[in-house]
Amino acid sequence: MSEVRRNAGVWPWIATVVLALPILYVASFGPASWYANGHAEVMPAFKTFYWPVGWTAVNSPARLNRMIRKYATYGCPDNHMNSMPIGPSGDAIVP
Repeated sequence: MSEVRRNAGVWPWIATVVLALPILYVASFGPASWYANGHAEVMPAFKTFYWPVGWTAVNSPARLNRMIRKYATYGCPDNHMNSMPIGPSGDAIVP
């Protein structure tokens, strides 16, 4: 009986990780954006890793677009971003 219980305890952890990783990915976009805008050497990696969030911002309704852009620029000097990634090859636009 204890062995069945032990195996059943793994699935809640797996479900937690599967649900938490996308949330943490989106939540990390803002701080990564703030850091990347001050450090040009990490900008290519930032554009490659976070392009799905930028693409979503550009191709979403205006309200979601504003929310993502505001979060991305919140910690940037003068609330301005150098560029928003929009494609897997590092394509970007200036917001």
